[in-house]
Amino acid sequence: MKKVVLQMSLVLTFAVGFSSCGEGEKSTKKEVTKKVEKEIPLKIGDKYEGGYIFFLDFDGKHGKICAPRFEGDGKEVIHSEAVVGVKNLKLNGYSDWRLPSMDELNTILNLKRNDLFGFVCESGYWTNDKGNEIGDYWIKHIPSDASSDGNTYSFGGEYSPEFSCRYKVVRDF
Repeated sequence: MKKVVLQMSLVLTFAVGFSSCGEGEKSTKKEVTKKVEKEIPLKIGDKYEGGYIFFLDFDGKHGKICAPRFEGDGKEVIHSEAVVGVKNLKLNGYSDWRLPSMDELNTILNLKRNDLFGFVCESGYWTNDKGNEIGDYWIKHIPSDASSDGNTYSFGGEYSPEFSCRYKVVRDF
């Protein structure tokens, strides 16, 4: 859950004491600040912990995040370069990014929020899913006739790791 800290100030007036010389009552004001934490429910598409939420578990406290556009995001690379790029990536204060699975990429694309995730049509994107052939990995293709708001006509395929594709990164929270 996202926690928002609210600060509330209360001004209290109280008697400090009475003087034996009859000076009367002295009062002073003291400001008391209290922090109140309020949980605000997370939702799909919220900016949170370095990216945008694309999946939430049943209690809404844990889920998955896809990074917004990042340097190197638009470049086509072979699979091993994508793996190294992810391993060395420190983005928005987090370093536990990874390549998504095919299911995770499908989930992101099905949200139809390309404004958040920035996929490029006529491109393939690496996944961390191994193919049936030794050394192959699954790629998510986004053809040129895909809709700009979610690439609903995308399809997947199994390719050699020497094929060049773009990549997105995800992380769990």
